[in-house]
Amino acid sequence: IGRRLCERSAKRVVPTEYAHLLYGQIIGGLERLEQVESAYNKRALQRKPMLHIGSPHEFFSHVLSKRIHQFDFDIRIAFGLAKDLLLQVEKGHLDMAVSVIPPRGYKVASVPFFTEALLVVGNLKIERYDGNTLLAQGSPKAVEEWLNGLNWYVYSGNLPLVRRFWRNNLSKRPAFTPRYIIPDLNSIKRCLLYSPAKAVSLLPSYLCRNELMQGALQIVWKGYAPCTNRLYFVYH
Repeated sequence: IGRRLCERSAKRVVPTEYAHLLYGQIIGGLERLEQVESAYNKRALQRKPMLHIGSPHEFFSHVLSKRIHQFDFDIRIAFGLAKDLLLQVEKGHLDMAVSVIPPRGYKVASVPFFTEALLVVGNLKIERYDGNTLLAQGSPKAVEEWLNGLNWYVYSGNLPLVRRFWRNNLSKRPAFTPRYIIPDLNSIKRCLLYSPAKAVSLLPSYLCRNELMQGALQIVWKGYAPCTNRLYFVYH
């Protein structure tokens, strides 16, 4: 501050008058800072540990959100695709994640905890169709042709889940071109509800359970062979 703050004598250092003036101006701020630090440390000791969990958005909104209060932790949720969430767990950015992909790296472990059924679900514009009966009669081609003629809503243009469903039940790849590609299953479900045309999609059972029970949507075809996804809790 441009002034001498202390005078050195043979036995000690003596503050000058300017030092006393400076002390009087800053002591209040220092005491408040000390109080803030003390209060923060006390809160930090009292806080519960923070758990960082990754999950697909749809699964969290329909399943985990109903159970999150059961955890005795402070929780931070991150949404994303399975491969991205697995990478975040491997890097230590997430403590655990929900994934449809079982991990293969040595840095992570997993526990299966949930199985979802994949169903061909449609709106009420579609007439009731018993595909299982046609399959029992040896008519899978008729089932395929009928399904191909519907307006399909899909999550991704490469149809990963639809391809698996088709292989399980028709032993071939799907031949239809989807009308709508929407990377959000909740939005696809709403589109089925509001579409004036015959709209259909492949959805996990947990996502449309309420709409099926209420009669707002219908199961168009369960498939000849059940198609399921196993979900895992993946942790570092």
